Amino acid sequence: MGQLPISTATPPARTSSPRRRPLPQNVADKGVWQLSTSSTGVTSTKKRHTSPSLTSLWVWIWGQGLAAAHRSNTGRRSTTKRTLDVDITMGVPTVGKHGYDQHAGTMECETPNQGDAVEIRLERDVMAEAVAWAARSLPNRPTVPILAGLLVRAEGDSVVMSASDNETSAQITLSAQVDEPGESLVSGKLLADIARSLPNKPVQITTDPAKMDLVCGSARFTLQALPVDEYPDLPQMPAATGTVDASVFSRAVAQVVVAAGRDELLPVFTGVRVEINGETLSLLATDRYRMALKEITWNPSATDAEATALVPAKVINETARSMTSGEHVTMNLSSGDSGEGLVGFEGDGANGVRRMTTRLLSGEFPKVRHLMDIKATRSVRARTDELINSVRRVSLVAERNTPLRMVINDDSVALSAATGDQAQASEAIEAVVTNHVDGEPTITAAGFNPHYLSDALGALDTPYVHFSFTAPGKPCLVTGLNDFDGKPETDYRHVIMLMRLPS
Repeated sequence: MGQLPISTATPPARTSSPRRRPLPQNVADKGVWQLSTSSTGVTSTKKRHTSPSLTSLWVWIWGQGLAAAHRSNTGRRSTTKRTLDVDITMGVPTVGKHGYDQHAGTMECETPNQGDAVEIRLERDVMAEAVAWAARSLPNRPTVPILAGLLVRAEGDSVVMSASDNETSAQITLSAQVDEPGESLVSGKLLADIARSLPNKPVQITTDPAKMDLVCGSARFTLQALPVDEYPDLPQMPAATGTVDASVFSRAVAQVVVAAGRDELLPVFTGVRVEINGETLSLLATDRYRMALKEITWNPSATDAEATALVPAKVINETARSMTSGEHVTMNLSSGDSGEGLVGFEGDGANGVRRMTTRLLSGEFPKVRHLMDIKATRSVRARTDELINSVRRVSLVAERNTPLRMVINDDSVALSAATGDQAQASEAIEAVVTNHVDGEPTITAAGFNPHYLSDALGALDTPYVHFSFTAPGKPCLVTGLNDFDGKPETDYRHVIMLMRLPS
């Protein structure tokens, strides 16, 4: 570390009373200057100011009538504390006279904690993937600049990387060669960009309180360190509520989040409602035009556990997708006064243990489960893959905000769409159509939002699909069939509100 730019000056002539002089603009707003003199009869004085760079020429010590000037090239780091000791010349007012007697002293400048000296070694791919995952929790426009930082902590034989936006926090623990333990805080976005661009060679990371150095092959990068002391503590993980199979949980979340809203003005619809009832874990989402429900079996900490939570869809989706390397994901849902409104997930990722917490969404989720209970007057069975491909092809010409038409025939369904007179498309696929009421069919054509229909079909895990219709413009229930002649599966249900067809 280079010497500090400390200047000297002659003490100014003392007037009848010292006037307050503003500190220079480059003086920071945190820290302590402590003045203690070796002169007989001079009282030690402590005044809260900060100048980590110690560039001001004069510092008045208010209330004591003292002035002090830095002496050149005397800055040195304390061996026992996180401070810089600087020799100064003190101007002590002479009793009954104008002017100062000069005395020697020491100024102790307490600087913000920029972090520790750290030395670690990581594989490039492991580091890049870990930093990228943690950096997803960084705010796009941080309200507090320190939240743009990513915290790197090395201890034992592991490295922990953490990030937070004050709503969501992410933490990943990696195995690494740690030669010098400690912690450092640097720009998370910049670190992620650098890690992604490094050559495929081991990465050596060394830090000191001022910077972080990364060496990978012949590539070298230096990042400025941020004050670790100013970084907020991450939320404590709530107590474990239960565990669920990692792959089952990931697939269940993927099936449900497609129906979650994306309008931030209606935040209650941007979440996934998690319902715990004993050994059944239910996930439910809706954007008011469609709704998805998935029920899976899990292992609760208490067999009679009951709880509900509204988790941001974006967070739970990212969490579930990134924790599939291990067997289980642990859900930690807060209750009572300690950390109420917080949910945490913990599981194994590609290269380490991942932990994520997020605040729950506030607001009352609408009571929509009863909409799943549709008594069909007419139903359609078809091959899922054939219908997915047909919808994809026909919807290419569908005009924005216009429905894809499904005409229900006796032994087939015909899909059609158009963009005015410019383009039209139609395709028919085989299907089994069943009327559940006597008389004329209650519905002969249905209008679907093509994107909603594609999402619903893509969420199915079964070779066949079952549509339950009641009437035009009413909700339609989409479920899966493992056997073409079997009963519809009820663990996953997807409801789509039909669109009005033009006459």
